[in-house]
Amino acid sequence: MVSRYRVLVVVLAFTGWSNGTTVALTVDEGTLRQSRGSMQTTAAADLEAVTRGNARYIEAARTASGDIFEEILASDFLCTMPDGTLLDRAAFIARTRSSPPVPDLTAHDVRVRMLGEVAIVHAATSFRNADGSTGRGRYTDVWARRDGRWVAVAAQFLRQ
Repeated sequence: MVSRYRVLVVVLAFTGWSNGTTVALTVDEGTLRQSRGSMQTTAAADLEAVTRGNARYIEAARTASGDIFEEILASDFLCTMPDGTLLDRAAFIARTRSSPPVPDLTAHDVRVRMLGEVAIVHAATSFRNADGSTGRGRYTDVWARRDGRWVAVAAQFLRQ
């Protein structure tokens, strides 16, 4: 005998339905297992995409590559700089292109939090300044899935 799960969903407002319509779904165990597997696969792919995007972001900062940032930043990207200045996408890319590379920039303690269509990346950094001294910092980046791809929509960082 195939076991069945009954899921009751109350729809308050969906495609114009505002009358509290109740929808009952019956899902067999095999379909439920397959859906779970599919969701896990999607979640793993999303985590991999954001992690790859974060690595590209660090690469762009390390090499002062405006071209990489052109690929991975959303059109409405905003960055809060260490001094509190808020830069839009164009200003951030221009600043990156006019900055020297930071060859020793490395991200550590990278933590990615997946929240559906949004992901938050927290990490620490270490780097060598132009004068040879070492520095460290922290950043928080916000990524969003837009048109099927993950893009950075916001960033904030500090340096010590």
